[in-house]
Amino acid sequence: LGSSTTAGKKIDAVLSFANRTVLAGSTATAVMTVDVSRLCPLLPSHLQTAARDAAATIDERAREKNAKHLTGCIGLGRAFLPIVVTTLGGIGPLASRDFLSSLFANSMAAERAAGGSGQLTARRRSDFFR
Repeated sequence: LGSSTTAGKKIDAVLSFANRTVLAGSTATAVMTVDVSRLCPLLPSHLQTAARDAAATIDERAREKNAKHLTGCIGLGRAFLPIVVTTLGGIGPLASRDFLSSLFANSMAAERAAGGSGQLTARRRSDFFR
């Protein structure tokens, strides 16, 4: 899996959507590439940043991932989404959390349409983010 045809940079997953479009630069596409990374804010290389702003370590890693993959993915007509998880339970950046939450929208709608409260889907979503 690559984020470009020439640079040899690797991403973690390519998602193809049947019922959703996402933006790759200014072009709508049904294909998104995802790169997931994990970091420990308590490591010496992150500690000073994390002490000032816990989300800053996530944002910094996301910027690094965007610098590495975004242009190549857009060149291939794919959107790119960095997902950063921390060893302390953080997930980001915000666009990643929003995207991951949106994956539960159809399940929630179906559960409510069937007369449920949405509690089962809410529990699954909560478990997913743990």
